[in-house]
Amino acid sequence: METTSLNARNILHFVWQPNGDMAETHRNLALLTERVALKRPFGLLFELLGQSSQNREAQKVREAWLKANRAELATYCFGVAVISSSEMIVRLLGPVVKLTGKKRFGCPCEFFLPKIEAEYWLKDQ
Repeated sequence: METTSLNARNILHFVWQPNGDMAETHRNLALLTERVALKRPFGLLFELLGQSSQNREAQKVREAWLKANRAELATYCFGVAVISSSEMIVRLLGPVVKLTGKKRFGCPCEFFLPKIEAEYWLKDQ
């Protein structure tokens, strides 16, 4: 199950639980679509829990959404911060997220271990 919230700083926070399903993916993309439709700046905070593999069908749906909405994300999203509880994952994927995130999301992306660092980074964007 995934929880989301939008705080006062316009940060949409997603907590990705292991083995998320398609219904969850569609709910999350609906929230992102609503947020983009507001046409106001916002940041994204993705908190990854667990290390299970991603649902391939859900991943395809998310990638299609990103492709269709990349221009809007580039306009309104000021940054994407990804948090993992695994130091190894942050070390391995951090440089990749930073390099490919801009292309995928249209805005700066960073990978973090502690949540507070991710929040500070988004605040500075």
